[in-house]
Amino acid sequence: MISEIMERALEPLDIVKFSNLREQQKRLQEIPREDIKKIVDAIIDRGVHLIESDVNHVFFYKNPYYISKHADVKEKLAVKSISEQTGSSFDSSTEESDAEEEEDGATFQEEWITIGNFDFVTAIHQLTAFVEKWELTPATKFVVIAQEFAEEVKPFGHRYFAEIHFSKPTPKCPNPLAAAKLYFHINICSYLPPFYPIMITYKFEGFKTMYYAVGERKLSSNKFQRYLIDSILHMKLAFYAELWDCRNPLKPLEKRKKSGF
Repeated sequence: MISEIMERALEPLDIVKFSNLREQQKRLQEIPREDIKKIVDAIIDRGVHLIESDVNHVFFYKNPYYISKHADVKEKLAVKSISEQTGSSFDSSTEESDAEEEEDGATFQEEWITIGNFDFVTAIHQLTAFVEKWELTPATKFVVIAQEFAEEVKPFGHRYFAEIHFSKPTPKCPNPLAAAKLYFHINICSYLPPFYPIMITYKFEGFKTMYYAVGERKLSSNKFQRYLIDSILHMKLAFYAELWDCRNPLKPLEKRKKSGF
C-alpha cells in the first residue's frame, strides 16, 4: 500500500486533470451553503424514507460479519508489516494466508455470497448447503426447485425465488403423495455496499411467519424446522386419508360383512 502511494507521488503531474479539479473546486465554492444544505438534507430524508419503508428489513439490514472480519484483516496487515520490517519471510506468510483461504472455502460457514459478487447458481448451492444443516426427521428428503428469474422490487432492488420440497419416500412409495413446500426469497439491494451479504428469507407452506437465514434475526437452531415440515406432511396425509374415506364410504361396510358382523 505504501509503495503504491509512493509510486503515485513520483508520477508526473497531469496538468489537465489538475486543472479540472481546480475548476470543480471553484464551482463548489460558488454554490451557496444553504443550497448545499438543502441537497444534503434531501438525500438524508430520501435514505431515511427508504429504510423506514422496508418494514421487514429484507433490503436494508446490518452487515452480520463484515465489521469484525474487516478488523481481523487490519490486524493481519499490521502484523504482516511488522514481520516484514523484522525480516520475516514473505513467502511463508503468503502460504499461511492461502491455507486459510482454502479452509474457508472448503466448508460453507453461512457466509453468504456478497451483493457485488452475486451469482444465482452459487446462491442456490449455498442455500442447499444451508438446508442440509437442518436436523430433519430420518428418511426426509428434499429437492431444490429454482429458476433464474428476478423480480424488480421498486425502489429497493431485485428478488429471486426458490422452492424446496420435502417428502418421505419409501421403497413401496418412491413418489410420496404429500410434500411440504418452503418458499425462499433471495433479496439483492441496489443501495447497500457490494461487500454486504445477500439477504435470504423463507416461509413454510401454510404459515405466515417469515424466517431469516442471514443477519441478527436469524435463528441459531437447526431443529425447529423439522417440526413444521413434519406437521405439514401430517396434515396433508390426514387430509388425503379423509378424502379417500369420503370417496369410498362403502369400503368399511364390506369389511364388516366379511367378518360376520
